[in-house]
Amino acid sequence: MSNRKSITVFDTQKMPELNDFLISRLNNFQTNTNVNIASEHLSKAYADGIASFSKTYKPSRRKSSIKPWITPSILCSINKKTQLYNKFLRRGNRTNENNYKRYRNVLVQTIRDAKKLYFKDALKQNKNNGKVTWDLLNQVVNKSHKKQNNYPDTFYDSQGKAYNKPDVPNGFNVFFSSIGHMLDKEIPNIDNDPLNYLNELDYEPYVSTPQATATEIEKIIKSLNSVGGGIDRISTQILLGTYRNIIHHLTFFINLCLRKAVFPNNLKVAIITPIHKAGSKDTFTNYRPISLLPIISKILEKIIYLTLSPILETNDLLNPLQFGFRKQHSTYMPIAHMNDEITKNLQENEITCILYLDLKKAFDSVCIEILLRKIHYIGIRGSLYDIIDSYLCNRQQITKINHTYSDKQAITVGVPQGSILGPLLFIMYINDMPNITDLASFYVFADDTAVMIKAKSIEQLQIKVNQLMPIVTKWFQTNRLSLNASKSSYQIFSRYRSSDINISLENTKIERKACVRYLGMYVDENLKWHSHIAYVLSIISRNLGIMGRAKHLLSARELILLYNALILPHLSYCAIIWGINYESNIRRIKIFQKRAVRIIDKKPYLYPSNGLFIQHKILKFTDIVKEQSIVILLAHMNNTMPKPISNLFKFEESKNTRQTKHFFIPTALRNYRAFALSCSAPRIWNTVIGAMFKNIEDVPRNKLTLKKQVRKHFFEDYSKIS
Repeated sequence: MSNRKSITVFDTQKMPELNDFLISRLNNFQTNTNVNIASEHLSKAYADGIASFSKTYKPSRRKSSIKPWITPSILCSINKKTQLYNKFLRRGNRTNENNYKRYRNVLVQTIRDAKKLYFKDALKQNKNNGKVTWDLLNQVVNKSHKKQNNYPDTFYDSQGKAYNKPDVPNGFNVFFSSIGHMLDKEIPNIDNDPLNYLNELDYEPYVSTPQATATEIEKIIKSLNSVGGGIDRISTQILLGTYRNIIHHLTFFINLCLRKAVFPNNLKVAIITPIHKAGSKDTFTNYRPISLLPIISKILEKIIYLTLSPILETNDLLNPLQFGFRKQHSTYMPIAHMNDEITKNLQENEITCILYLDLKKAFDSVCIEILLRKIHYIGIRGSLYDIIDSYLCNRQQITKINHTYSDKQAITVGVPQGSILGPLLFIMYINDMPNITDLASFYVFADDTAVMIKAKSIEQLQIKVNQLMPIVTKWFQTNRLSLNASKSSYQIFSRYRSSDINISLENTKIERKACVRYLGMYVDENLKWHSHIAYVLSIISRNLGIMGRAKHLLSARELILLYNALILPHLSYCAIIWGINYESNIRRIKIFQKRAVRIIDKKPYLYPSNGLFIQHKILKFTDIVKEQSIVILLAHMNNTMPKPISNLFKFEESKNTRQTKHFFIPTALRNYRAFALSCSAPRIWNTVIGAMFKNIEDVPRNKLTLKKQVRKHFFEDYSKIS
């Protein structure tokens, strides 16, 4: 007998019946004026409808089904091959061996052809269905979307207490919900008001009541990521199939919540799934919580977000060096700006220290009382403040282990993870950190913090660090956040070999590292990016193997999709920083990219690649870097670039030059400075765009239009080389 449990899932073919059911149940929905009652009514209508039109089935005992390309005739041939093999084993003569091997070889080729034909037909039939296409491609490369969690029967908490199988969900739930409290107990209480670091309010407080239209709600629903159902079992798929019939009910409900400034309690319950990180699988501390919130709550969160975010941006309330979770901001920006400042300091013969701070469970440690005080202080008042207050308070979570759920546990510390509003609230919480001192510059992407200190000598640098660390420690203690000294580190950038400096945090010495991973990039102290290039090469090499194994089953179109998913993101990520480099450093990157293009076209090793780049409209690596630089300067021209990055560039004032110059190129006395963004991007622009447009006024301001013309220019250069 199979020990697999029965599974109940919603029958998608019953979607019309569910729509009729919801309409009948929600006829009198708009007579409710109590937010929590209305929310429960809406959730219960969905829950009853889903339960009524669900189906239960038991997974097959068979571990793996017959592959779809294995036809009945191939199955007969497999049996025939087995018979020949057994005959060879029984008698063992050369004739039987040759008969078996010949039959086996023909059968292997037949199966390969059948598999190729199956995927060719399936991909052709679903060429306009992206999800099915990628499911098929993942089958080709043997990549599974779902990562199975095999939980042990017994777990241990941080104190060594054992939890057996029935108690594990509750043990996990207590552990996850108490992380913030445990960290807070370790922080000493100091007499300092968190509001002391905030600037004075210089604009009228926002007191209006947010509102939502049916059109806005429909747009939000269509933009939601595809996820399963939360505590209410309403998945994205179910909502997308039903919202059109009840959009006026949803609009009424959302506006009722906004008008009453109440976030319903049943929308504040998260389902937590523990995911193993590293280390022993039987220890709570080696798991991270993945939160799943009700889908309706995300619609309401998005409306609040779309109201709050423009207020912060329009009034410049967010620190310009906070690059996380903000529109028109990206992960490359803090690294590019940091690199630019470091190279400028090196050119001026100054020493730069970058201190990378690691926060312990930053999102889980946010003090809600301090956060609400900061939100009120910066001018968020009235209904908007009240609904944020309601959103943060009285939250609960349930932990799910396989098919077992824990009891509900109250959450009184931290901002919700897996939410839309949580990240914005977090950056509001730490927004005043860069204001604490003029001794250093702070580069922040959410909770990833880098602190830059510069000085003329190593002795002056040590003095500045000694002055800075008590100030930084005091701010973190005031805001009830914990620093992880053992995972923090620092680097020193100098033209000459420099000795270490002493940096201590909570009586723990911070380690100096020659290479640090920051925001997905490996930063070397020599700024040659050898470590990051080696990392990119290792990933591309592995993915080239995947493409190589799949090329016999896929056409060029599908192989290009694999290239765009497996190779291009690694070539493109922060390429404007590490891709402007010595030719010898990036030579292997270019070789690997050519190898990928040859795989796409199924061409042999050393086949000329320029024609292949043109044929498949793929940019070479060096031109990917150029295109990124051009897009950055176009954003500067259109005033859509954040100020810290935009301030790196200036237009060329002098017009009396033989060469067309649209942007001023700063003086670079060393190559490391010439490779920095403020020098390399204008040089690339003047070389490429200057050759295409004599006057900067003639340059198209639309990004897609300019990219199309730039790519045409690059492909013409490839054809000249061919």
